[in-house]
Amino acid sequence: MASRIEELAPPRISAGHGPSADSWRHRVLSRLLGLQTDREVEMELEEQLAAEADLPERVDRNDPQRLALEARLRSLGHRPAAVWNFPVRQPIRKPDWRDRLRAWLGG
Repeated sequence: MASRIEELAPPRISAGHGPSADSWRHRVLSRLLGLQTDREVEMELEEQLAAEADLPERVDRNDPQRLALEARLRSLGHRPAAVWNFPVRQPIRKPDWRDRLRAWLGG
């Protein structure tokens, strides 16, 4: 496993396409400002989706009320959910001054 120092070190090969969310400045500023990097946010969302995939359905597929509601939704032009489970989701943090500072200083 790479240490924290190696994760924050500048990349050995630079693409030269300007600042990006994978740049070393972005990673360093994220750590200094106490923010998650874009990669960490994506990994967290993927973990949530993977955990939600294993949740049991709360309403049986053959439940008459569910079938009636799905038929009504289809008649209105909406596609009903494939799986009826209700995961507990974490709120998405709104960007604040730290995000603007990170973007302004080096993307």
